[in-house]
Amino acid sequence: MLILLYLSFLTCLTGAIEKNKLSEKIYISLEGSSVCYLRLNRENTYGCKGAESAVGVLFYMDNAARQQWFKNNARQGPYTLLINPTKNFPFTKELMLEIRQYINDKKVNSLLVTYFGNSTVEQFSPESTCPNHKYDLYSNDDSYKDCLDYNWNVQGTNWLNEYFEIPILALYKADQVEKLIDICWKKRNEPKNDQPPQSPLCAVEIKSQMRGAVNAEVCLRRTGKTTNLNGESKELCTIIGARTIISSYPGPLLQEDKVILVLAQYLTLTMFETLAPGANNPLSGMITLLAVAKALKTSEKELQTHGRSIVFMLFGGETLDYLSSTKLVFDMKNKNFFIDKKQIELIVELSQLAGSKDQIYMHTNKINSSVAISQANEKITQKFTEYSKNIAFKEAKNNILPPASLQSFLKWFEVPGVVLADHNTEFINKFYNSRYDTLLDELRDLPFNTSFVNKSFPLAKKISEIAETITQTIYSLATNKTKTVNVDEIYASTHTYSK
Repeated sequence: MLILLYLSFLTCLTGAIEKNKLSEKIYISLEGSSVCYLRLNRENTYGCKGAESAVGVLFYMDNAARQQWFKNNARQGPYTLLINPTKNFPFTKELMLEIRQYINDKKVNSLLVTYFGNSTVEQFSPESTCPNHKYDLYSNDDSYKDCLDYNWNVQGTNWLNEYFEIPILALYKADQVEKLIDICWKKRNEPKNDQPPQSPLCAVEIKSQMRGAVNAEVCLRRTGKTTNLNGESKELCTIIGARTIISSYPGPLLQEDKVILVLAQYLTLTMFETLAPGANNPLSGMITLLAVAKALKTSEKELQTHGRSIVFMLFGGETLDYLSSTKLVFDMKNKNFFIDKKQIELIVELSQLAGSKDQIYMHTNKINSSVAISQANEKITQKFTEYSKNIAFKEAKNNILPPASLQSFLKWFEVPGVVLADHNTEFINKFYNSRYDTLLDELRDLPFNTSFVNKSFPLAKKISEIAETITQTIYSLATNKTKTVNVDEIYASTHTYSK
């Protein structure tokens, strides 16, 4: 992907001029961009269309006045819009609907969006208001499907599940954006005295070719049949896949062992290829799982004595219709997995955990659950409440589960299970599955000279206390005994929590 600026006029030239010298006079290359990529499934196309060369006159939109001027007066297109979202100028659904109309009218042919770590944006989520609803536990229930009862992600715009017929890029280097604004916008394109700018104008050329088309089936078929001049197969699309990371103890799992599954996710999804920090979703849950695993490691002998095994699972690809957990359940059904469903005694899932200051909510499925499962879930939630200290564990008000891998298991068989999250009936995370999910305020003073962070760091203290409660509860449920656990430090690699 390449972004070039050029001045849309020709200068009379005399004599021989080297090609690269002419190019240097016309073009200025920009660095620091991330492309909105194209995704295909069995039925549809999502994401952004690429372009071998999309050329548009730059228009910088960072306030409502410029938005209105562009709507009423811009007639020198097609345009490349440069949007700078802020607290006072958020990137709303209404703004995108307006831009879609410009795209349909051929007024806009490409879009650039700024993204800086110190952004003042207060909320933004390109995910739907009901993530993964087409393949969740309630998709066939007329009373609860499509989040009729709850909208978990109330600020969701659903752009992740839409198709845009233009290239869209995020610009994340402030100095490059300043260069773009200074050289291209202020000097050439900015309206003066409310009048359109005079030629010559400055344009942006975007090269971001996407070869995928129609749907996943068609694209994969074409990949096998398309070759280059050397007769080599030409890849038009790549299969999306993700690993499931599994660890169990104590020792090898025996057929008669009862199993407690502890789940979390480790991958997120955003509109832009390389901008997916996922600090709260999913990494806060993953970090907590690692802390619990480390704390329980000291109890292997007691667990073995009671014929219990703790199996930790980290799923990737869950934001795409529960990709990983669905595959695992499929393998379990077909006896291609080392755990049988009859062995699973309990499932605990760690979801978003960093948003709430002093409480965690326990979500269980109350729809069509048997009496035995309901009683087992009640026992589990009581245990969590019993062992909670500074961080209160409270039962969630909703009857259904939030987006969670546990749903993939419950679609196949009944099993006691709880999802632990920082939210009650709607996400606290205002940046769910977006490039802004950085927990920047919480991580501002994070020390970067060590892989371990002690409890003097506020976020580490919160995660540690949550991990202690989870560890003590799981230990008690597995052994019917009580054990004091102290998580003094958590593994918080700077490569894990993005800043």
